[in-house]
Amino acid sequence: MPLEQNNNLNFWLNDKFIIFVSILRHSCRSSIRKFRYVIGLATRGACSLTCLFLLCNPLLIKRLRDVVFIPVKLIKAAHEEGWLPSLAYFVRMKSLYVNNTHYNFSLRSLGGKLKCCPATLSHHLKQLGHNELIVDHAGNMTFKGLKKLQALYGQKVIGVPVNHKNQLTALRAQLIRFNLSCQNYNIKRSGVQKCQPAETPINTSERTNSCYTGLSTYGFGRVLGLSKAQGALLRRQMIGLGILSATRRYGVLFRSAGTFGGTPPAGVLRTALIQGKANKSLPIYAFIKDGKILIERRMELSYCGHK
Repeated sequence: MPLEQNNNLNFWLNDKFIIFVSILRHSCRSSIRKFRYVIGLATRGACSLTCLFLLCNPLLIKRLRDVVFIPVKLIKAAHEEGWLPSLAYFVRMKSLYVNNTHYNFSLRSLGGKLKCCPATLSHHLKQLGHNELIVDHAGNMTFKGLKKLQALYGQKVIGVPVNHKNQLTALRAQLIRFNLSCQNYNIKRSGVQKCQPAETPINTSERTNSCYTGLSTYGFGRVLGLSKAQGALLRRQMIGLGILSATRRYGVLFRSAGTFGGTPPAGVLRTALIQGKANKSLPIYAFIKDGKILIERRMELSYCGHK
């Protein structure tokens, strides 16, 4: 008849390990097997104080994985020099490791964690290595920490939200964030919105003074160095991801003031709209609503960050 089993556990806590001791009443062979198993658990690295501290602080892990802090000048330099996609991979890799090191590095192992092919990862790692953001030492890949990045690109840093599916979009959103902050500063200083000549197009709608921060599709694309269509697509994507909040703004071109020659106001406005679009005196996106001819002005935008 098998012996009775007692599963009461006693705990002793020292400086380095939590040792579990189980008093078991079993046969000699099963006791030895269970004793070896308990000792194996006690001697694992996961029981060290560092891992125990991280396990007891899930909020710290979440913060490190959700936001990566990098210098502002690093983002601007990557955008101007054309290696912003490689910087997006750098942010993703830093978010995976608390100590900024990938041990026993191989393209296949790191590519598996980033869910990308080794060839793509190799291309971006070469670009990052050329800009001195990563170091390969004794088979381990180390990503430069914040202090070393600040020594290269200045002390001003910004938190970039981590989004493994849309990391490049999250980085580009920081450039939009810089532009909106500059607009907001100009509004507070002078009371009107002044477009930056290097970042917004020179046309009537963008030059219109106003008291709100925003960008048209053309201006959005120009800030990012892209076309109008790509700017419209990225603006819609950032709004859908919750990175930006948007409010549509409209300007009034004509108002109806009652009948004119017995013709209903709607007919007058419709005729004026058709003729204006035909001779290109009105934009093609003008429309009639509530007895007025309206055109959409640049969209009001504000940066919301990550959620």
